[in-house]
Amino acid sequence: MSAEKISHRYATALLSLTEGQTEIQDKIISDLEAMGQLYEDKAIRKVIASPIVNPELLQSVFTNMTTQLKSSDVLRRFLGTLIENRRTGLLPTLALDFKRQVQKSRGIVDATVTAAVPLNENEVKDIRTKLETMLGKRVNLLQKVDKSILGGFEIRIENNVLDMTLKTKLEHMTKFAVS
Repeated sequence: MSAEKISHRYATALLSLTEGQTEIQDKIISDLEAMGQLYEDKAIRKVIASPIVNPELLQSVFTNMTTQLKSSDVLRRFLGTLIENRRTGLLPTLALDFKRQVQKSRGIVDATVTAAVPLNENEVKDIRTKLETMLGKRVNLLQKVDKSILGGFEIRIENNVLDMTLKTKLEHMTKFAVS
């Protein structure tokens, strides 16, 4: 079974353990993101994600982290299960999946708008409002700047893309002009 499927199952289990407890879910998302930063360092990731590392050592590492983060008992026990099953390498993927599942359960969707220049507050608000109306969900709108698109914008929601960039329009015009 793939790592993504296994992570998804663990994230689903964690979601069911915290169902209806929004404060705990938010804290777990925050704590998992903080723990996920450890995985950015290759040497640390190699140790934490290794299935051959002594479980007592991993338990000590994660207990120290959860104590510093003042994590919930649910997360502490859950991490104990990951350690016991030698699945600590899944933590970054699991964290992303858990966050997506929580957002989905709350009717929230992530969207990214990419423009050639930073959008002002009113433009971001207008785009968010239109997307929320169109999707019937709350939208967590992230903003990116990419000067290569020349003008216009691109909106990504999960696997869907609305490309209204000048770069793409010019490419299409050039393609039709050459044919």
